[in-house]
Amino acid sequence: MKAPLSSKRKNVSVILGSKKYPLPPRDKNFYYERLRTYCEQNCNTYAFIMHDKDLDENGEQKFLHIHMALVMSKRNKDYPKLCTILNELSKECEIDGQSIQIDEMTSENGSIQYLIHKRDPQKAQYEESDVVTSYTGEELHTIMESDIDTMCVSYLINVVDECRCDRIAIMQKIGLRYYKEYRNVILDIINTRLCRV
Repeated sequence: MKAPLSSKRKNVSVILGSKKYPLPPRDKNFYYERLRTYCEQNCNTYAFIMHDKDLDENGEQKFLHIHMALVMSKRNKDYPKLCTILNELSKECEIDGQSIQIDEMTSENGSIQYLIHKRDPQKAQYEESDVVTSYTGEELHTIMESDIDTMCVSYLINVVDECRCDRIAIMQKIGLRYYKEYRNVILDIINTRLCRV
């Protein structure tokens, strides 16, 4: 699910660079230092990695891109809007905003694990040491080895609201596997929402 750019989010997944809008060819350290500076000023926790080994369906090297998993810090009692994050990253890295994709993070562990393609063995594999992060090495390793694919409660709340408490619609939105895993949480959210009516 893509979150609208006007919405405010705590947990976001970001991709810098796309086939249509590739990153300008610069030294890896240029991006890493600027992103680290941005993250240290704006995030509670962060992790990012440059994907420079990915192959497309024809076996050709894909465009250079950077994956990020960010837990934003509050600003003035609220989290920043996605359009604010987009504009700030665009300015910080001196890139076109159209080359940035920001989505709501549906799974904290899953988003971090995806940085190295942990659960996608058919994709290029990256090392944990390639990840630039605020986590300690031990914390990062624990997340990478975890079987728990934790879904953010804030995401589930948004899905319940978007689906107007319709359990079938929620199942279709997040998939049966996640619905079964988070059924009790979803039912608690639905009950809370219905009590307000």
